[in-house]
Amino acid sequence: MFYFLPLTLTNIVFQLFYIKIFQESFKISRTFILLINFLMLQKGFLMYLNKGAEQEYEKRHNELWPELESTLKAYGISNYSIFLEEETNILFASYQCPTDFDENVLAKEKIVKKWWTFMSDIMSTNLDLSPKSKPLKQVFHLK
Repeated sequence: MFYFLPLTLTNIVFQLFYIKIFQESFKISRTFILLINFLMLQKGFLMYLNKGAEQEYEKRHNELWPELESTLKAYGISNYSIFLEEETNILFASYQCPTDFDENVLAKEKIVKKWWTFMSDIMSTNLDLSPKSKPLKQVFHLK
């Protein structure tokens, strides 16, 4: 946001100085964002929702537990989205995570196991109640 003052030499110098500081700040912020994006991976996978559970699945995710959300964020997970293919009830999930993210460590978290149990009646699951999932190979990404 720029405030333009009456045109005096002092005000012109001040405004140019302000604009220069803003430009430098923007460059630093953009560089930081690019660096963060470089250190993040984009992951995608499929999961399988039971027929007739579409509304309940969405309801439960709209009421995501704050403890689960904070745990995911603590592991560096961001931009997490889940999409439903309505004809097959296949879910496509995508998120960003740090390059050193280990899904097996997250899977040991008590809140994650509790969420799996909570969701197990509406999804295809493994014996440990984790959702059956299929990792996808990334073949394109536009930054």
